[in-house]
Amino acid sequence: MDPVTYTFDGQADASKYLREVGVLWGAWLVGLVGLLVTNAWLLLIWGFLSLAMLIVLARPIQRRAERLIPENKVVGGKIETVFRGGTSRDRAIRDLAYGTEPFLVALRVTGRSERWILVRHLLVALTILGLIWIILNPGI
Repeated sequence: MDPVTYTFDGQADASKYLREVGVLWGAWLVGLVGLLVTNAWLLLIWGFLSLAMLIVLARPIQRRAERLIPENKVVGGKIETVFRGGTSRDRAIRDLAYGTEPFLVALRVTGRSERWILVRHLLVALTILGLIWIILNPGI
């Protein structure tokens, strides 16, 4: 796959991207907490609501990936497609949603501190801890 160069059309575009990602991450965190504290039917309902909310909130990031990669193509062979996620646009969407490179570029363009990347790392750590919690406490 050709490397994607993450660029923004000025400070306003970079700020808009940071808001889009922040809202998506906030929804992810709310969904994760909800899944950890609910049980039985509430778990199922909360899971579907969280998934629907994340799909809706990811649309701006999908549109941004479509602008970055106008020609979508399959990357790699069949095994790589299964394990790494298929097309060049799919990979760009994932990178835009929770990757460090586009987030750091947007922080630099807006002049914000690069320490904000710690929020991303904290979210990843909380997700891993949530997964471990669920594995260790299956009866909840």
